[in-house]
Amino acid sequence: VNFPTADPWPDFMIRTAFITGPLDGGKLKIEGRDITHQQAVTGRPTVFTATGVDLQSIGNLDAKLTLNHTRAPGKDTFTMSISDWKMAPLPLGVAGAELASSRVQLTTKAEVISGELAADAKAKVTSARFSGDGKTLFAKELNQALAGINQFSVNAGANGPLLSPDISLGSDLDRQLQAAFNKRIKAKQDELEARLKKKLNEQVDQVAGKYADELKQLAAMDGSLQDRLNALQDMASTELESFKEQQEREAKEKLDKEKAEAKAKADAEKKKQEDELKDKAKDKLKNIF
Repeated sequence: VNFPTADPWPDFMIRTAFITGPLDGGKLKIEGRDITHQQAVTGRPTVFTATGVDLQSIGNLDAKLTLNHTRAPGKDTFTMSISDWKMAPLPLGVAGAELASSRVQLTTKAEVISGELAADAKAKVTSARFSGDGKTLFAKELNQALAGINQFSVNAGANGPLLSPDISLGSDLDRQLQAAFNKRIKAKQDELEARLKKKLNEQVDQVAGKYADELKQLAAMDGSLQDRLNALQDMASTELESFKEQQEREAKEKLDKEKAEAKAKADAEKKKQEDELKDKAKDKLKNIF
């Protein structure tokens, strides 16, 4: 007779299991908890963890796998982080270039629910050193561009059915390569312009002969002469503006003076007529009396 208990046990279960020992110059520990095929009885998921410390090839490792089938649908989750993965040489597949050495910090997470996978990973690559043995012009320029890149990031993802997911991969390495190529192209342009200018100067020296020094002096004076011409032009514009203002001021003063003289003359004429009228009025009064 089976009696219900607060801590039921399935037909098979390993409560705790672990293994630990030295690995790759460091220490690795793998542990499993609640390992059973009847999680609905225990009500707890099965969990596996892996911890590595001071491993020579990957630094520190922290990984966890959770198998949760306590209820439907089940969900399996995996997470992992690596602190200092010393990656082996990796061919880039372009012009014989390869990532000769690097250090990688990696974090990843994946979930599987009802046969559907959703995973993503992020890696930061530092201390990157590239090499290549290509002999073509493109290969040489690529190696020169890669020489100026010491770190970049990589993002990856997987989504869809567990056995045939859609994979995505991205990195900022292409952006850095484009910037490096643009810098190399600019440097090549400057180098070509300098060589062309030098060649032209040599040809001028050959053709000009004894007049080469005079031509160079005239060329050196070009900027100063142009500056003087610009200054004279500005001065002429200023003087013209001042002359115009002076003419306008003198015309206004002359007009104001003429107006004042006309007004004074009109006032004098008016006063004269008033005086004459007064005199005539006095004469008439005298005759009456």
